[in-house]
Amino acid sequence: MPDQSGDDILRELRDYNLHTKIIMVTAIDPGLELLDLPFDDYLCKPVDREDIRAAVDQQCQVLAYELIGEYFGIESKRAVIAAELPQDRLKNHEKFSALNEQATNLQDRISRLLPDAKELLDTFSGIEREAY
Repeated sequence: MPDQSGDDILRELRDYNLHTKIIMVTAIDPGLELLDLPFDDYLCKPVDREDIRAAVDQQCQVLAYELIGEYFGIESKRAVIAAELPQDRLKNHEKFSALNEQATNLQDRISRLLPDAKELLDTFSGIEREAY
C-alpha cells in the first residue's frame, strides 16, 4: 500500500467501531510491536488458501459466539417483557420494536456465521418466561 501502512489501516478500521474481526496478512515478520495492534489474527506471507480459509472460519466462529451472547441478553429482555405486558401495549412501542428488530438482525447474522446456529438459538426459546 503506497500511502498507508497496515498498522494505520488497522487503527482506522477499529475507529469505525465495527463489530467484526480483522485478520492481518503481511510479509513483515512479527515483533513485540504487535502487542499494540488491534487485529484478531495474524498470518505471515506466504500463506496458502487453506490457511486463509481456516483463519476466516475460526474468526467467523469467534464473532458468532460473541454475537450469541449479545443476542441472548437482548432476547431475555424481549421475552420477559412480551410475557409480562399485553400485546396491544407493545405493538407500537418504539423501543420494544427496535429491540425486536435488533434481535432479528443478530439472529440472521449469527445464522450466516455459524452453521449450527439455529439449534443453539432454539435452546434459548425453550426457557419458560411466563409470569408466576
